[in-house]
Amino acid sequence: MINAVAEAYLARQAATLGRRVKPAVGSLWVPCLPGLTEQCLGVLKGTGAQANGGQATSVAILPQGRALVTGSPDGRLRRWSLETGVIMWEGSERHGNRINDIAVSPDGRRLATASYDNTLRIWNADNGWCTSHCQHHRSLTYQVKWAADSYRLAAAAADDTVRIWDSTKGKGLLCCRGHQEMVWSVAWSTDTRFLASGSADHTIRIWSVSSGNCVRQLQGHTDWVVTVTWSPHDRYLASLGNDHTIRVWNTRSWEMIRCWSVHGSASYLKDLVWSPDGRLLASAARDRVISVWKPSTGRELARFTFPEDSAWRLAWSPDGAFLVSSHSGDIFRVWDTRELMSVSVTALSSPSGHLVQGLVELPAALSQLHRLQLYPPLSLLHELLRLLSGHGLNGVLAQLAEFPTIRKLVALKWPTRACVGLAALLLRPLSSPAWKPPPELTPSSLQERLITILAEEPMEPQASAPPLTALIEAANSIDERLLNLLVILGPEAIADDPGLPLRLLHRVPEIPCLSVPQRRLLGLRLPLQRSGRVHGHGRGSEWAGLALRGDLRTLLLSQLVLPRPMLQSREWRGELLYRARTGQEPPRLRTLVLVLDISPSCYGSLEITLRLTAHILAASLIKARLSAILVTAGGASRVRALERSDDLLELWTARTLSPADASGALRVARSLQENLRDGVLEPFILVLSHPWFGANETLSAHSLRGLFVQYPGQRVKPALADYCERWDSIAAGDLVQLVERLSRLVA
Repeated sequence: MINAVAEAYLARQAATLGRRVKPAVGSLWVPCLPGLTEQCLGVLKGTGAQANGGQATSVAILPQGRALVTGSPDGRLRRWSLETGVIMWEGSERHGNRINDIAVSPDGRRLATASYDNTLRIWNADNGWCTSHCQHHRSLTYQVKWAADSYRLAAAAADDTVRIWDSTKGKGLLCCRGHQEMVWSVAWSTDTRFLASGSADHTIRIWSVSSGNCVRQLQGHTDWVVTVTWSPHDRYLASLGNDHTIRVWNTRSWEMIRCWSVHGSASYLKDLVWSPDGRLLASAARDRVISVWKPSTGRELARFTFPEDSAWRLAWSPDGAFLVSSHSGDIFRVWDTRELMSVSVTALSSPSGHLVQGLVELPAALSQLHRLQLYPPLSLLHELLRLLSGHGLNGVLAQLAEFPTIRKLVALKWPTRACVGLAALLLRPLSSPAWKPPPELTPSSLQERLITILAEEPMEPQASAPPLTALIEAANSIDERLLNLLVILGPEAIADDPGLPLRLLHRVPEIPCLSVPQRRLLGLRLPLQRSGRVHGHGRGSEWAGLALRGDLRTLLLSQLVLPRPMLQSREWRGELLYRARTGQEPPRLRTLVLVLDISPSCYGSLEITLRLTAHILAASLIKARLSAILVTAGGASRVRALERSDDLLELWTARTLSPADASGALRVARSLQENLRDGVLEPFILVLSHPWFGANETLSAHSLRGLFVQYPGQRVKPALADYCERWDSIAAGDLVQLVERLSRLVA
């Protein structure tokens, strides 16, 4: 069973493609605590209100959605069970003043708290032990937020700065300066490239995390900007101001696309949060009302009223089933939002409930990438697969299609299943911790659930901007040798195992450079057939095989010695045998022992021809589910079974600086031939080398076959010609009719 956290993750992924998960109200878990009313699911009361009853309190929900962490006016941190309403632990130490904000790390293991005592503290979420302090702020700290890597922290403070901290060492990493007054709020973009901050100077600033520079200043609010928050997919930034407005900004153009008035004019605004699916916003203020809004229209969908003076912080459960608010008096309320999350929109795009065209491959593709520890948003994967499959794009990624290496990948014309492996090459330098699934969501369960989710209701896509710079960098790293590797492996092998190119990247420098025409020849295969049956019949001098039809001129004469009654009976039943004529008999399959010369004498102009020949032979046998055994001639002979497409890489990377030992390699090959003999068709040995192979050695070889590549300007009889039952020789680089020549050798 997939839990609420996993469902929330799947909902985020589906939303990037414009598919909204419609949860079943009855299936969502919610707390049932003391103080239950029609809207309120219960109330938790801390013990820190006695001395500072009117001061702020803070709250956060742990990723599983079954536990709550609260910060009290007396500086105490507590963890509560939402199933029982009982305090599970109280922090090992306390802040010297009230806790303004609590943040849970994305991995759920640690907590960060910001306090008026000018410190940030890091806590173990399991036991409440304080593990480190960040004490370099010179003034009050209002808000703290974790980066998606669960390592860095960003904090907003009254000294007009935004700071990034190393959470393990309590060390400052970056200080962003530019605001003219205190900074109330800070928020990370999902991809952790940017920070947004809201200040009492009425502005919002967008900071580059890599440089600490302000890259954008947003103006529009006429009073303090109390809260800024990115939507779960980075497409929008929402801000709450003490001018009693909520403003929504498009993060691609940085234009304000929506603004509406909220709460009473006499109230102070406190907090603003997105729902987990990015469809709703909830706001809190000192007017004793918590409101839920539809950002696309600015319409209020629900309001929750409470008796306390103020609400300070809001936290939405991971599946959106309930909303928690913190109040003055160290009180925390839980609100039922299941009905809001299950509001229906328009009808299914596919009446049959099946995945629409173009989405069918995505569940399996994302599952395969997760097994490779690659975690892209579904929208980015969809666009990459469309691009690599040769479909035109209109968005930002259309620029990527203009790069020469991308055009070469598209020119492969591979099916979508194989393009998953190409997408993995482009995604490998990208770090996407924000899209990493929860541990309980296995790749197989993710695939199964996505098949259902992607057939659900359409909505406005909430895809984040693709990381074009990183993708361009990855595209530029694809060179000719890597393209050779892809073609050597072939689309079938990569479709079955998209991680194959990534695992073999370290072998790429060993692959020789191939020209484009040579690379095309890697796809050639011999027209092999298991039966060896001849084709056609009739007169002619080239007779091969038998047929049950023919004329008297092609009748098999040996049948005439049969008794007349038997001969007539065979004729009536159509069992007479006739000789069949064919222009070419297809090669008969059998296991091959391939002796490949990898010594320096076969480098240079001979190497590509020899290795390409070995590749075509071995790949043809692998396709027919037969084995080829490689024996290298050069140095100590090595033996390698060529049974899968990745084994073919050995044909291109095996090299030695030692001379070839022809007699030794042939002895090994003969021993293998004897051990592999188990049927009517005996395995044969095929030598691939130059004409002088074995010329100065005493050989005890027979029944060989060989293809010998001549040195430029020479045409000599191979030294092994007298030992071969069949042989042929070609000039280096002469690849015309190569398949036909090989077919004659192996027939």
